Amino acid sequence: AYALDESDTILTFPNQVIRMVRGRMNFNLNYISKKHVGLNYGINANGMLNKTNMVLAWFNDSTGLYKGYPGAVFLENQTIFNLDPFIKYSKNGVSHSLVTRLFHTDNVITNNQSNRGTLYYGEYQLQRVFKDLDFTFTGGVVGSISGSHAQLYKSSGSPDNKIANASGYIQIDKKFWKILNISGGFRYEYFKMNTQQSVVAPIFRAGASLQLLKATFVRVSYGQGFRYPTITERYISTRAGLFGVYPNPDLKPETSNNFEIGLKQAFKVGKLAGYLDIAGFYQHYKNTIEYLFGVWDPSSALVVGFKFLNTGESQVRGVDMSLVATTPETNKKFGVTALIGYTYVEPVSLTPDYVYGHDRSFGGAGQDLSYANSSIDTTGNILKYRFKHMVKGDVEFKVYRFTFGVSYKYYSRMQNIDKAFEYVEELTAALDFIDDIKAVNYWKTHNGYSLWDARIGYNISKKSKIAIVCNNVFNVDYSLRPLK
Repeated sequence: AYALDESDTILTFPNQVIRMVRGRMNFNLNYISKKHVGLNYGINANGMLNKTNMVLAWFNDSTGLYKGYPGAVFLENQTIFNLDPFIKYSKNGVSHSLVTRLFHTDNVITNNQSNRGTLYYGEYQLQRVFKDLDFTFTGGVVGSISGSHAQLYKSSGSPDNKIANASGYIQIDKKFWKILNISGGFRYEYFKMNTQQSVVAPIFRAGASLQLLKATFVRVSYGQGFRYPTITERYISTRAGLFGVYPNPDLKPETSNNFEIGLKQAFKVGKLAGYLDIAGFYQHYKNTIEYLFGVWDPSSALVVGFKFLNTGESQVRGVDMSLVATTPETNKKFGVTALIGYTYVEPVSLTPDYVYGHDRSFGGAGQDLSYANSSIDTTGNILKYRFKHMVKGDVEFKVYRFTFGVSYKYYSRMQNIDKAFEYVEELTAALDFIDDIKAVNYWKTHNGYSLWDARIGYNISKKSKIAIVCNNVFNVDYSLRPLK
């Protein structure tokens, strides 16, 4: 009764249908030529069959915490494979590399959500090392064509869409006095989607690394960024019950300038060796692309969902710290590996009054939207759906052939979300014939999430291992975006 051509997702699917099953296989073949020293070629491949479910929105934050909202649950049969042929040749300080990829995905999904696509990718790279000058030149060309077929993207005028990208790049790396490394590069990008006008973008980057002491390194870098919208971001159009995802064919590319300064300190305490890395970063974006919630459908004020929009200028600054330590692999009886990381991020809108869209959730003719009037919490102009503090940690012990590991993740409270959630909750509560949407109270009452995973393994041989993995050991309910 629940075949994948079933279009009525209002039904509550039973557990045996919702169950997720996955199978995966990969192989790597690499031939190293004895006749031609420096030549190797081969092919890598990976394939996966995946039977799963997709939930666009969950029911509510109380009795329906683990139940999908009616109409917002899909069943999916997914087939994915990639083939990666390559050839590399290196001789007398000159190396040539040709890397290619064929990537195909076929997703059969209920409620007319099916899609399939194929990506063709190729990159040729030339590198020349001048040992006497401590100088390296790298140059290359890259090209890709991605095509998709899906009713989801027919807002472009056709379910068949294509995006092409081509680029050329050069980079130079120079070492001075064995302690200073300087690098600089330039990349020229070309993009074209369907019959739209093509876009070109020059991109620059530069960086330096200085060894202050034997195990102390300082680095600084600058880079430009250019992100062209995807087919999904511009043309996706779908509806699931009360929810939808809406197209924006006028979405513009996002550009950025990125700075980083960092310090890396290696250390050794007894047999434990590792390093501490601290970096500060600053990013400035124009035409920032965000995925925002609201009432976008002009034909019905009851259909809500997400849409990709250019929201003006923004900046992200913060600090990233990581500590890594491990014992020597030569000790076969006992060992330990540890990783601890912390990231502080301050993402801010620089144009809070910039009008980026029109929303119907305020009744009547609707309202022009800006960051200032569409945010629940505008304190500090913090961007929506962001976490300021994130912590991650992982420790693994090896005792003879056994391994024991635990990992930890922490996300601080999400400060700001779309105000449209409040409107939707009030609207559905007032209408008896529609199930209530409840997400704001959950967001307000949860001040962060601490998640623990654990694993135990046994090494049968050098090439075989068996393991039991438990994710979310303490069964914590958490939400990394409202309604999910």
